[in-house]
Amino acid sequence: MQLAALLALGGLFALFIVGGAILMIVLTVVAIMKMRKDEFWDEPPG
Repeated sequence: MQLAALLALGGLFALFIVGGAILMIVLTVVAIMKMRKDEFWDEPPG
């Protein structure tokens, strides 16, 4: 029983790590694509 709970928590933890890494990559690509547009630099901050 304890082993099953440990494996479940470990799997959940691994899922969060993988999901977070994918989310970081996606957000980085979106930011780069947004900054590549010339209009981005002409906008005032905020």
